[in-house]
Amino acid sequence: MTKQVKSKERAVKYGEVFTGKREVDAMLDLVKQEAERIDSRVLEPACGEGAFLKEILKRKLKTVKEKYAADPREYRRNSILALKSIYGIDIMEDNIQICRQALYDIWNDAFTEYAKEQADEQCREEARSILSKNIVAGDALTMLQNDGLPITFTDWNPA
Repeated sequence: MTKQVKSKERAVKYGEVFTGKREVDAMLDLVKQEAERIDSRVLEPACGEGAFLKEILKRKLKTVKEKYAADPREYRRNSILALKSIYGIDIMEDNIQICRQALYDIWNDAFTEYAKEQADEQCREEARSILSKNIVAGDALTMLQNDGLPITFTDWNPA
């Protein structure tokens, strides 16, 4: 069971409340086709530790596996495409770090298993770079990063 608050202070000051897995799954099931489509773009404006984004990535990677597991080169390309389509903002820097790492771990576990000889360190570094640009610390209401600069996202074009 997911703990809904880290602390009372954070809940009061930032409105930080985490969504449980059951609720995440039920909500994503309402948009099942989009959540599973490899290139469907998703922005979570209050991503927290990534409850929604983690499940979306798992669903996208399941689609990549079903379509491309037999071809490591295509698996590699499409798993990166799935990662490029996920964006998140959260005001708490610690949540951003946790979210990025969790998404990377999900992606890397699948990548290592299915990309086989295509599972190289260069691709892993690309994944880390994508996550550093797609999952950002800031305020989705003002669209400013925590450092005061505007939040901007990379529009990744499929290679």
